[in-house]
Amino acid sequence: MKLDQDKLDHLMEAGKWDEAKVMLDGYISQMTSAEQMGASYLSLASIYLKVMNRLDADYEATLDETLAALKKLDAAEQSTKDQIGIEDARQKISDLK
Repeated sequence: MKLDQDKLDHLMEAGKWDEAKVMLDGYISQMTSAEQMGASYLSLASIYLKVMNRLDADYEATLDETLAALKKLDAAEQSTKDQIGIEDARQKISDLK
């Protein structure tokens, strides 16, 4: 039995992890020779790298979104401080000491 790499890639890209796992389990259960097992280890290593790269890309995208949101929040905080003159108030309070 040959592993349908394209179908497996499609399942993983679609986030259908359970279906991909069933497909891999069926493929691995058919392995009988050392050569087949070696080929399956190479396939599994390739799959692992693809999954980890996908997770890393998703993580980086989420991190970029979070950083952008934090920058907006910092800008809004500074704008609010500027509008109410909090820095001037702090300075006046420290001058009173």
